[in-house]
Amino acid sequence: MLTQARKAVYKARACAISVLSVTTLAYKNNKSIVQAVTVLVIVAIVMALFTELHFLEDWVGGVLVWNPDEAYLFSGWSGTGYRRSLVGFLAALVPAYFGASARPDESRHSTIVFRITSSRVERYIVPDVGFRAYIPKGNTIYAWDGGPLWKWAKDHFERSTPEEEREVIEVPKATLFSVGKDISDPKGWSVRNSLTEWSAKSQVDLGGKPTFLYVALSDSNREISVDVQLPGRERERILRAKSKLHLVGKQEYEQAFREGNPSSASVK
Repeated sequence: MLTQARKAVYKARACAISVLSVTTLAYKNNKSIVQAVTVLVIVAIVMALFTELHFLEDWVGGVLVWNPDEAYLFSGWSGTGYRRSLVGFLAALVPAYFGASARPDESRHSTIVFRITSSRVERYIVPDVGFRAYIPKGNTIYAWDGGPLWKWAKDHFERSTPEEEREVIEVPKATLFSVGKDISDPKGWSVRNSLTEWSAKSQVDLGGKPTFLYVALSDSNREISVDVQLPGRERERILRAKSKLHLVGKQEYEQAFREGNPSSASVK
């Protein structure tokens, strides 16, 4: 009888020890989970306060000027940018919902010039410059916004001479409306304005070979891309912009406002 009682006591003790072990393990596991969750919450709060998000809203226009040997795409780019922490971004949603717009942190414009031949595409960035009309005459392409006349000089714009301004603007009594019209001359200069109104696919012959330009509009015409395809080559993207605020990487954001150069263009 005594032996059976001892066995019962030992058995009860063993059960108690097992229950205590399980309870202790569960407590340790729960404690680890709580600690892990606490760390994650702290990290999330720090990221929300200090991680910077970059938002960009930009657009491009374009005028194509070409002759039988070469083409120039003069594209005016403008962009505004916002830098916000996650908390700041969420807070900005409230006034935005009621139509109030915040002042941008950055704003810049530039003219991106593409020189296109049958064998290559060259790109030049001219920051903080914009024109409304391009006028080819002789071997020169002039640029005008209603003020002083400028001209394209291989890789930059420079002021035209008084004689050139008189011949191009004063004598013809030119206006922005009169010089902003499309021109088609198979043997000389042709001009195509209004990039957003171009056909989805268009062709120009350079050096006797066809070169294709592709313009695509999407997202209710708030996003635009431009591709070029040289003879015997694959299509390559040279322009892309979106007139709707969108999240971009820090590098793309900084490049856009440091150089006036949207990084979506792949041509160097």
